[in-house]
Amino acid sequence: MSLDLPTLSTSDLQEELRQIHRHTRRSYTAAVACRGEQGKVSVDLDDKKVLFRVEPVRSELEMRRVLAEDGEDPVVLLVDFEQRLPADLAGRLAGGKVHPVDRGRQLARMFGATATSAELQACRPLCDALRARAVPSWRMQGSTVDLETAWRALLARDAGIPFEGALTEERVVDFCASSPVAPAFVKALADNGPLRTALLEHLGEASGPVAAIAWRAWERGEGRAVAALALVLEVAAKKLSGHAYLLGQVRTAMARLDPELRKLSPDAPLFARWGELGPVMARRLAPPVLDRALADADAILQDEPVADVLVESRWLPGAFELSAKALGDALVAATANPTPDAIERADEASKRLQNHRRARVDDSNEKRLATRAEMALKLVAYLGTRPQLEAEIRELGDHDRMRSLAEHYAEHGAYVDAARAVARGEAAGALAQAIQAVLTAVDAARDLDDERFASGLASWVQAGSPGSSRVVPIERALDEFGVGFLKEKRHRKLLVVLLDGMAWANAVELLTSLEEAHVAPIRWKRGRLPPVLAALPTVTTVSRAALFKGKRLDPGEAEDTGKDPARFAGHKGLTKLLDQAPQLYLRPDVETTTGELSKKAAALVQSKDRVVAVVVNAIDDQLKGSRQMRVPCDLAHIKPLGPLLQEATDAGRAVLLIADHGHVLGARLASVSAPEAGAKRWRPLGVNDAPGPNEVCVSADSTWRPRGKAKVALLYRETEAYGGSAHVGEHGGASLAEVVSPAILVASDRLRQRIQIEEGEDDEALEVTPFQSPPWWDLRVRKPAVRTVPADAVVVAEPPPAPARQLSIPLVDVAAPKPIKERKDASRPAAAASGAPAAARKPGPSATLAKSKLLKERQRERGAEPRAVMMAWIDVLAAHQGRMGARLFTHEVGLLAHQAGGAVSEMGEWLNVDTYQVVSYDRVAQEVLLDLDLLQGLFGAD
Repeated sequence: MSLDLPTLSTSDLQEELRQIHRHTRRSYTAAVACRGEQGKVSVDLDDKKVLFRVEPVRSELEMRRVLAEDGEDPVVLLVDFEQRLPADLAGRLAGGKVHPVDRGRQLARMFGATATSAELQACRPLCDALRARAVPSWRMQGSTVDLETAWRALLARDAGIPFEGALTEERVVDFCASSPVAPAFVKALADNGPLRTALLEHLGEASGPVAAIAWRAWERGEGRAVAALALVLEVAAKKLSGHAYLLGQVRTAMARLDPELRKLSPDAPLFARWGELGPVMARRLAPPVLDRALADADAILQDEPVADVLVESRWLPGAFELSAKALGDALVAATANPTPDAIERADEASKRLQNHRRARVDDSNEKRLATRAEMALKLVAYLGTRPQLEAEIRELGDHDRMRSLAEHYAEHGAYVDAARAVARGEAAGALAQAIQAVLTAVDAARDLDDERFASGLASWVQAGSPGSSRVVPIERALDEFGVGFLKEKRHRKLLVVLLDGMAWANAVELLTSLEEAHVAPIRWKRGRLPPVLAALPTVTTVSRAALFKGKRLDPGEAEDTGKDPARFAGHKGLTKLLDQAPQLYLRPDVETTTGELSKKAAALVQSKDRVVAVVVNAIDDQLKGSRQMRVPCDLAHIKPLGPLLQEATDAGRAVLLIADHGHVLGARLASVSAPEAGAKRWRPLGVNDAPGPNEVCVSADSTWRPRGKAKVALLYRETEAYGGSAHVGEHGGASLAEVVSPAILVASDRLRQRIQIEEGEDDEALEVTPFQSPPWWDLRVRKPAVRTVPADAVVVAEPPPAPARQLSIPLVDVAAPKPIKERKDASRPAAAASGAPAAARKPGPSATLAKSKLLKERQRERGAEPRAVMMAWIDVLAAHQGRMGARLFTHEVGLLAHQAGGAVSEMGEWLNVDTYQVVSYDRVAQEVLLDLDLLQGLFGAD
């Protein structure tokens, strides 16, 4: 019968000999009940080194033979037999006996400890397995080896699970899904039933029941199936009770791992526990392993009857396809009837798609599709506001309709164009086709707006461009925004940055980038300048000259941008205000050979001149670039702009960002032919020439045209261009995107304070404010209401637009009725600022909060009252049920995005009491949170 004896290493044997001889013995020769190799071992005993011969013996006869041999060294006998020794043999051994090995002490030595726990000693299979081979060394915490440490050592040695970190359920499932089977260990477990049983019991108790299931699956090479089921059960666990087919699918998959699992009831806690591991596995598994696990999970829920469950998964590939289809259906329905409820349903579907793993992978096709769909949803929300616009302009005359459309474009159309540019793409797949359906509807609305705007614009130009505060002809822009700004305060200084060809869609993108750099519109004129109308045709040589000269070019006048500095120097309004000629730098003086800001231009901005100007050509230059590459319009890509803004701040200047004209993108442009069409979007006409389809014609003396020509024809839809293929963008025509040019007066958020310190004057107009996006951009849709028509606007009854595509515009040489006299000036209705009238809100909690005893106590402690603006912030948060995205919150309360943290800190100083967090800022989710229940409980506010 084989004895269960330990095998001792040299160090183990040395320690046993030290234990035997810790008391003085009459003989060094000793016997130990163990196994080992023949050899020699040296031990420090009695202040000297004693060298022992090591002799394994398997019987009494072998022991006598060894002891009978002559030798100078004492012997240590490794006794591997069970028999009482005769007195003559026992008398020759230290202690008079064969010494048993203390298994606990041996195990402790393996770990560099001094003892083992009783719980570990009771687990004999584990102790024996560990003593069979050395375990990897690591730093022990404490002097006693416990059961958990012992199991971790075995798993590290034989399975390869590292010591570091707790052996949690998710870690075991991760290991079993990711790691190849260790054949030797699996065989050892199969041969040692008690050890395997003990291991599974330990995993089930210490890690969790799913860990034990995963381990059994790993032994068979099926560990990934457990992770796959976790990904399924994340969405399926709560629906098993009411979904027989789903329950059957899940039970079948689980039975492959363990037939006993088929017997689980639908409400068994194991389902929920397993499902909770789903999101953990999705984040923990290495991408290649996760991809395979997701494919396995997808196969479990691939049938149509479980599609309603699958669609809720954030991870399964099939869920992305189903979510995309659901979003496509919602977009189509909302496009047909863009009610708030339909938009809300589409928003829910969009968020589900955006939360899917595949939609969060940078540069993936799925992320691009989700982003396109997000923009399409914004466009659907915009379509919901169209009835309001139609009601506002239906009964207006040509000129007022043109002005209203220009205002609408600057406030809404800019964002529409930004969204359309992102949403466009291939129409392959149900969601992409739905996005195209949205674009088709929005494109049709824009075509209608362009037609009506161009008609009114041509009529307005022919009438001599009658003045109005609602729109500003570009030749008046520097008087309105430059002279008007500077003359109010003597300390004010201005940098004019002409961004050649910048359309409003570019301006929206640029303003977002500026805000990240703490630059935003200033509050002068309430932070929003009226729309600027470019000179016709909308080309650089004509419209830029009009801006800098303060006067439109005369018909036939030489169009030379090189003369723009002289034109600017002679600007009547500026020279009268400054008593000197203002300076303008063009490209050669603005940029270095690498496109950076030149030292000469920086010095100009730093000069003491009250107004200076530069031209930046980056945007217009890119319009001739490749369609295969999109260059963002931001500070990172317009190289000179960031340094210009910094120099302006250092010099105490506000900055007027203005364009000479916009442009239409080439995505919809198709080639058309026309006589004398040398440019892409306009052409000269003779006296007897008539405009063609989708053209307007102007011939007023204030409109530039080539020498010898009587008039110019301008394309007004964004669907045609003369000649060959169009570029990334084109301009010259009469569309809203070309004519309505951006003009934004911006500054650093440090400028007001800087002026206050340096000039001793607090200029409130220099305070920055966010550029307000329309409510529909953030899907804040309300029931549309009709804006009040200005009292002095002339209302005319008009039939619906005729289907004919050619416009009939009065020309100088054509008899025409006298144009309707329209209002000369009228302030813009306040309701237009947000695109929808503000709905009446019930009083916020600030009114009750102000009467709170606790707040009054805090006021006495601080010797101050909370700012009224802070109380307003609380009302805004309450109106949004206490949860707002940081960007939306800051914009709604008039702060820049980076100021969200400061605003929350200020509110927290008043509202957060002890450990109670009434208001907080989730920087990860970028959300501002107000706990309304806690606010009510502490302050009595609701």
